[in-house]
Amino acid sequence: MSSENWWKELVYTTFLESGIRKQDLDDKFSPLFDSLYARFMTKEGYSLFPDVITTLDELKERGFKMGVISNSDERLISVMESLKLDQYFEFILPSRLAGYEKPAPEIFQKAIHLIDEPIHIDEALHVGDDVEK
Repeated sequence: MSSENWWKELVYTTFLESGIRKQDLDDKFSPLFDSLYARFMTKEGYSLFPDVITTLDELKERGFKMGVISNSDERLISVMESLKLDQYFEFILPSRLAGYEKPAPEIFQKAIHLIDEPIHIDEALHVGDDVEK
């Protein structure tokens, strides 16, 4: 199933489960979904914390090699480009393209090999927002 179709099913089901009647939703769903899907392909659907750029600038200046691993779809790449964050990272690896989701070790192994310089696993650090992943 494509990412777009997966999201379409999720959004449709979410509207129905929130109490929208199917007959009311069906007539309006396609343009509504298209608008939502497109919005979350760019910076329009996101906001940065105030310290993000200064933190990334500092880490890059100190020589850290950084990448992004996300349990997300391929739109993550266009989002990062739209936010002008891609310049800070050696790679952006959405799980949809990696074929694995965190916490599977394979996605981290793929990430290690995307850095130009060899990095030993003991030198890698993962910072995330979910203790289990």
